[in-house]
Amino acid sequence: MKNTVRDFPPRYLVSILFIISVFAVTINFFIDLLYYSKGGLSGPRFLAVIKAIDISTVYGSFLLVLCAITALLAYPYRESERGHLKSFWVSVAVTFLVLSLAKANSLFSSGFGFVRSIFESREVPVLSFVFVIAVIVVLIILSIWLSLHFPRRIRRLFVIAACIYISGAIVMEELSELAWHFYGPKTVVYPMVSSVEELLEMIGCIIFIHAVSLYRRSQPV
Repeated sequence: MKNTVRDFPPRYLVSILFIISVFAVTINFFIDLLYYSKGGLSGPRFLAVIKAIDISTVYGSFLLVLCAITALLAYPYRESERGHLKSFWVSVAVTFLVLSLAKANSLFSSGFGFVRSIFESREVPVLSFVFVIAVIVVLIILSIWLSLHFPRRIRRLFVIAACIYISGAIVMEELSELAWHFYGPKTVVYPMVSSVEELLEMIGCIIFIHAVSLYRRSQPV
């Protein structure tokens, strides 16, 4: 039974998650393209319903929950490390769960998406700015912790996962706001940038899951 739990997630899961990610983002891209080209809310109702489901957001939330589960399963296999790593894995799991809930409720995008408000109201919402700074501070603290307690290969994968996720959640998010402002939603630019944003977030989550699974398999039972 221990070996079964220890082998979660299985090795092939990373490939499956990546394939589903590409499929979900591609479907969502064409849905966005069709939805906005047909007039958005003033277009066909069935498109509005499909758009409201937002496959990428649902799947992205699922990946964040899976990251949290993987993190919670990471620490019990080495008695000597339970003391100083238990709180780390629990903190990471809680962070992923909060991000998942926020993403599912469309709060994540609205929290970071303050570029549009700069053009519309000429001011940056204070809460959005504070939220971004808080995320950056947390990531810096986690990076320091990682550098102290994990093997170099695992640490490198964690850093890569974080960089890719941040590039999607913050950088591409703001670029999508710029694309909305300058090109509008009816062109291919905004759906494309938005799709890249979602895909980068998903890839970041998948690399994290892969890194944690490698770490767990490297630890003695």
